Amino acid sequence: MSLLVVSLHTPDYRTKAGRLAASCAAFGLPTAFTEAPAVHPSISARGGAIGGPTKPALIRQALAASGEPVLWLDADMMVREQPEHLEALAGTCDLAIYNWLADDHTDAWRPLEGQSRYWEFRHAIDYFDETQLFCSGGTQLWSATEAALALLDDWQAAIEAHPGVADDECLDFAFNNRDNTALRREWLRKDYVRLRWWPHVKPVIDHPDPTGEGTPAHLPGTGQRKRFYPERAKIVMPPPGSIPRAAIIDVEEGWLLRRVDDELVRVEPAKTTFWL
Repeated sequence: MSLLVVSLHTPDYRTKAGRLAASCAAFGLPTAFTEAPAVHPSISARGGAIGGPTKPALIRQALAASGEPVLWLDADMMVREQPEHLEALAGTCDLAIYNWLADDHTDAWRPLEGQSRYWEFRHAIDYFDETQLFCSGGTQLWSATEAALALLDDWQAAIEAHPGVADDECLDFAFNNRDNTALRREWLRKDYVRLRWWPHVKPVIDHPDPTGEGTPAHLPGTGQRKRFYPERAKIVMPPPGSIPRAAIIDVEEGWLLRRVDDELVRVEPAKTTFWL
């Protein structure tokens, strides 16, 4: 099934949106992009406006107009390979998105300050619970079903109830504080929302730029209703054979290093390829 790619950008993101459109065209993916003077603060704290469009509102509009599944991609994403997994999922689920809590190996890395060659451990989410959501929402597949539309409405309500909070967090909040029995959901692999901090993942859909610029506020981690409930999840650690978190990665030469007297010393070849 052909996927309609929906996205939103402001004039200063027009070049990146053009890059995304070109990458979609290369793989035969039709697009329906919206340009707005400003986005909602849930999308960006920098230049956001309360009257700006939100992701759930635009996705809902696209579903109503087409009646077919739509693929939301953030404007700064790129399609690198044919998204065959998403094309196979279209029409078989209500929502498909990357979920950190459904991934047993989430280790993320970043370049050392002032470097591009040497990378260090950045963060991970060491909780596992496939019934809860903790998403990275640059790639989202939605269907025009009653269950999907109800979740979109709950997501919009969460955004309105938490001004200035990131929309990913509001989607988590909406999902994790409702009954999802009727919702058919699929959790995507990292390669379908490959963020820069996963250099060891070959991207299908890529976010090639650094993350974090203009990041909105966060939901508080306390209270009766939370973004997610860690007490319901189990603790997981990286599987055997993973890159040690204490290592420094030489992404150009493919080596694992360690610090010795302020020097970086080779330890062993990395057992993976890096995609930069």
